[in-house]
Amino acid sequence: MADEQLTFGRFSGSHVSEVPSYYLWYLIQNAYSAQVRRSAEEEWTRRTNTNRHWMMPKRKRFS
Repeated sequence: MADEQLTFGRFSGSHVSEVPSYYLWYLIQNAYSAQVRRSAEEEWTRRTNTNRHWMMPKRKRFS
């Protein structure tokens, strides 16, 4: 797994594995660099498989 270092945005200078899950989702959808998108997808999958997402927005629950 390539842990890319971000050179843009709010988390500039951080590695993909160090950013919150909501920002991973943003990177998967919007990053220009294919390497950053691929790294974000790998990290998202790893967090999903191990149930380790953090700082996700609360989902509305309907009754």
